[in-house]
Amino acid sequence: MTRGQRWVFFGAVLLVLLVALPVGAQSTRIAPPGGLPKSGTKSCATSAAALVASATPVLSVALRNSSSTISVVLGNSTAQDFTLLPGASISFDIADLAKIYCKTTSSTATLEYFAVQGP
Repeated sequence: MTRGQRWVFFGAVLLVLLVALPVGAQSTRIAPPGGLPKSGTKSCATSAAALVASATPVLSVALRNSSSTISVVLGNSTAQDFTLLPGASISFDIADLAKIYCKTTSSTATLEYFAVQGP
């Protein structure tokens, strides 16, 4: 195959690909969140308590332990196993803020949260 034949072949393949691919196949648009951001604080003590009192649909949340000396332990209603050290933060996807529980091993600490509300 000569150089000119290769260019013709390459052009034909490119044309087939452009015609065969549907418009918009290269990207996906995700709908924006349905609500306003939600933020607040939770005073965590030695007994586990929900981050918020009632169901609060969200897409994701960022949490920060604003204490300079006390660790906060995160989890669900039955087990809190993830330790958030003083000053540390974490973010993750979750469907409901009321499913997050916090406690401390001693004293109290403030947990700050910022969430993107869902539809």
